[in-house]
Amino acid sequence: ACCSLMMASSDTPSSSSTEPAPASGSSGSDGPAAGFRVPAPHELDFPAVDYRVVIPTRGRWRPACEIGRDCKNDRRPFILVKTLAFLKRHSIPPSRVFLYVSDEEEKIKYEAVLQQDTYWDTGEVRVEVGRPGIREQRNYIQSSTPEGTYVVSFDDDVSDVLWKNQPGLQKLVPMPDGMLDKLFFHGYAFMRKYKAFIWGLNTTASANPLCLLPDGVSSRNGEINGFCCGFITRHLDELMPQIADATEDAERSLRFFKHDRIILRYRMYCGQTKCFQFLAGLQDLFEGATLKDKNEARKLAERAAAEKLLAMFPEQTRKAQQRKGISTLEIGFRSIGGPVLPVTTVEALIESCKIDLAGKQKKGEPGSPSTAAGQRPKQKGRPRKSPSAADSERFAQPSAFIGTVFFAKPKQDPILEVEDDEAGECQGEGKDEEEEEEDEIREASDAHQEGDAENKELEAAVAASLAEQSRQQSHPGEQDDMVHRALQASMNDLALLFNGTVLDPMAAAVEQSRLLEEEDAKLKQQEEEEMARALQLSTQEEEQRLRQQELEDCGKRELELLDTQISSKRRSFPGQHSVIAVASPQNHMSESSASSASSASFSPQSTINEDSLRHLVDMGFERHVAIAALNATIGDLVQAVNQLLSSG
Repeated sequence: ACCSLMMASSDTPSSSSTEPAPASGSSGSDGPAAGFRVPAPHELDFPAVDYRVVIPTRGRWRPACEIGRDCKNDRRPFILVKTLAFLKRHSIPPSRVFLYVSDEEEKIKYEAVLQQDTYWDTGEVRVEVGRPGIREQRNYIQSSTPEGTYVVSFDDDVSDVLWKNQPGLQKLVPMPDGMLDKLFFHGYAFMRKYKAFIWGLNTTASANPLCLLPDGVSSRNGEINGFCCGFITRHLDELMPQIADATEDAERSLRFFKHDRIILRYRMYCGQTKCFQFLAGLQDLFEGATLKDKNEARKLAERAAAEKLLAMFPEQTRKAQQRKGISTLEIGFRSIGGPVLPVTTVEALIESCKIDLAGKQKKGEPGSPSTAAGQRPKQKGRPRKSPSAADSERFAQPSAFIGTVFFAKPKQDPILEVEDDEAGECQGEGKDEEEEEEDEIREASDAHQEGDAENKELEAAVAASLAEQSRQQSHPGEQDDMVHRALQASMNDLALLFNGTVLDPMAAAVEQSRLLEEEDAKLKQQEEEEMARALQLSTQEEEQRLRQQELEDCGKRELELLDTQISSKRRSFPGQHSVIAVASPQNHMSESSASSASSASFSPQSTINEDSLRHLVDMGFERHVAIAALNATIGDLVQAVNQLLSSG
């Protein structure tokens, strides 16, 4: 039933042998590992895409013999001996290569170095002045390159990419010359297919086959090592490391995984590099008179930064055990995330991992765990340390789930002690063979625990797909659908882990922003309405004041006119105006009303204004006559005056 599910993926590209193939040079008589091999990513034909190779570099224009002990007889520039020689073997076009240096002086020296090699002396390699320090330099590369650009970054001391070309404990081999860009194309296709934005290689630095797996691309939380990685540029501050140069690649990995909930790591490849044995480069950033002093200063900075990363990313990290080696990164990555992604088919992945496990469990043979960890000879007179009982048990117990290919999952999430981006020992480090083997055994065990966790994710997806297949007929592309469903489920779980109850933080942020905008719009509308009301009220008050002022001005003018008329009448009828006012037949007031008016008192209910009454009295009218006139005109002074004058 399991095999019936594992048809070839509908969009798996062609290769010289897309089916699992025999390992080169094997006859099939040495066990299952000798007759089975899964095509590697660089052996598959994916569509070519545009890319640029970037190399942040510092001081590596100097002669190689001044940089590292393994180049003591080589006076060629170090950059030409290492990374540029590696790219040249793989025919990477000079027009695609960008060197990033720290200042103009370094730029001049690197441009001179390029002229010493005819392959690179074409004027096509770009030497860009970026920023000092590897953290700021990589951030500058990310932010200054146009968004959406496919970038592949290499350290300046990479000499090769090693490949686990068959299951078991066989020694790793270099990737065949001329095949590197096919890995670039595969990485880009997988990023697009699974909505990832960064890929890298296995983080082991010791070329230990125990730490590598023959098939699969990890999608889980872990370190994308700085010695080789590919990414699609995005100008997002949350993706830029902020803590330290010594841990910038680990921090970048944590940031990308938290943002995208997926990063891609090729389990069958590792880089060949020995930064801790080389001067210049990142080592120049640390104090010390010797390489050993610089390495120790770097390790102290790394441990301090690791504490900060633990506080910043508690869901992704945990306290790691201090290692004895300088080159081992002491950051614990929690094993969280989705399933392993098959390079070709799920069936091929399961089969290759079963064979790999069987080969690693062989004892006492060339390439067994006791002899292959690092492939180095024993030191005379020094007994090798045997694995502990706990370590042996961890290597001996396969899980019981269907398609099981790795060791039993621990009761708790394993601490993944990921090696830093370089192998080798620092000068005078004093790390003996027992310590090296102890670290390698622990690293291999941790690598298998990590592999077991992500393989179980895939196994669970297989089980669910088998159950679904029993209910309905399968269809082409079902394998891809199954992997995508499992990956999406893990991403949803991670979203809840990182964001609490919010499954889609971006959608939640957009909705929150919309609500805030609506609230702001309501408040703005209320403010505008209140302002309009205040303006209207102010306008009404001003209009009322102006009308009152106009009335007062008009009344004053009329009073002045009346005063003039009264004065004229007084001159015409001296001493008679009061009698005329009372006796005139046009006066509608009777003597009784006049008598009552004269005896009336000025009360709050009266319509007579005291000022108006005083004004009439001042004009010469009798008080009771003035009161009667004001009452008759309901207190209107002007009408009262007109009435009194007309009656006269």
